[in-house]
Amino acid sequence: MRLLRMISRDTHNEHMIVSDETAEEFRQVYRKSYGEDISLDDAREEAGHLLDLFRLLRKPLPSEREAHRRAIAEKEQAAS
Repeated sequence: MRLLRMISRDTHNEHMIVSDETAEEFRQVYRKSYGEDISLDDAREEAGHLLDLFRLLRKPLPSEREAHRRAIAEKEQAAS
């Protein structure tokens, strides 16, 4: 699915533009899942919200970030 490829490619761009092709794919998945049609604009907006959610979920927890920083600092200190 294009949305998932977009997420894996770009985790730093907060305002990613959802293409017409990707929005149309989202519309098809939405129609299949919910039995309802939505407009291309609504599909683009909902796909953007879904991307935002995935981006949020992919971020490490604060405790994981701190553990990673400590590990890097320890490696750098050991290398000196």
